[in-house]
Amino acid sequence: MVEFSCKCGYRLSAPDSSAGKRAKCPECKADLTIPTESQQPPEASPEEKFELTCPKCGRKWEGNAKICMECGYNVVTDESITTEVDEPEKTGEKRSIIKTVIIIDIVLVAALIIAFLVYWFFLRGQAG
Repeated sequence: MVEFSCKCGYRLSAPDSSAGKRAKCPECKADLTIPTESQQPPEASPEEKFELTCPKCGRKWEGNAKICMECGYNVVTDESITTEVDEPEKTGEKRSIIKTVIIIDIVLVAALIIAFLVYWFFLRGQAG
């Protein structure tokens, strides 16, 4: 039995008869060639940095990240992350509501100005 590690640190094993064949790491989906006993690389230390490449967009990142920050591809589930966004209100409806509120505000301000002018010119002089 050949035991070996992927560059992401995941430990794999395969029968001796599989030496030299291609495999895919179940953790990071990297393409691997199963080594013979004599070809096994030294074990990587956990502190050692390694580089992964997103199979979807090609962006490279270091460490043991499972999700590409560029395109949202998840290397563990082999799917892209999607977000659902609520559909915003239709632009026309939103504009008509804003216009209505502005018109009501203008009418109220005009009514207050007229009331103040009526008080100032006509009722102020009668109070004294």
